[in-house]
Amino acid sequence: YLSPGNYTVTLNAVGTNGTISKSRAITIYASPIAFPVPNKNICGTEGMSYNLAQHTNTVRGSQSSSVFGVSYFLTIDNATTSTNALPENFVLSLGTTTVYAKIYNSANTNCYSITSFAIDFFEQPIANQLVDYVICENQPYDFKEQFDLQSKNIELLGMQSASDFTI
Repeated sequence: YLSPGNYTVTLNAVGTNGTISKSRAITIYASPIAFPVPNKNICGTEGMSYNLAQHTNTVRGSQSSSVFGVSYFLTIDNATTSTNALPENFVLSLGTTTVYAKIYNSANTNCYSITSFAIDFFEQPIANQLVDYVICENQPYDFKEQFDLQSKNIELLGMQSASDFTI
């Protein structure tokens, strides 16, 4: 069928005992298209909540929200079977998380499409308060003096690992 809707299908069977005719009403449902979501790079703190619903309009595109729903999953298998859907506010772990977005026809959830995107979640750096850098000017007194800002790196990082952050 070229378009969704309600149709009547009729079967005419011709045999040696004559013709039998049977009719049945069928419904053809609209099949959605899952539009891609760009991968995301975000910074935050461990245990931070991430709002997946912010991507729903992207996944849906111009398709009707009254006809098509969107859910999010951590595996393609869960998305395919519609099990273990993620809450809209999902708690991220540091690193990369692949999220599968499933758009489905609300009247017939067997009509669906799936896309995926990655969320790269990085620890938010903290710039600790530094103690003032005080130096004395040497001769000639020209209001110029050299100092090494890298000497403040450990103080700036505090308890954060220097291998995790660049200053």
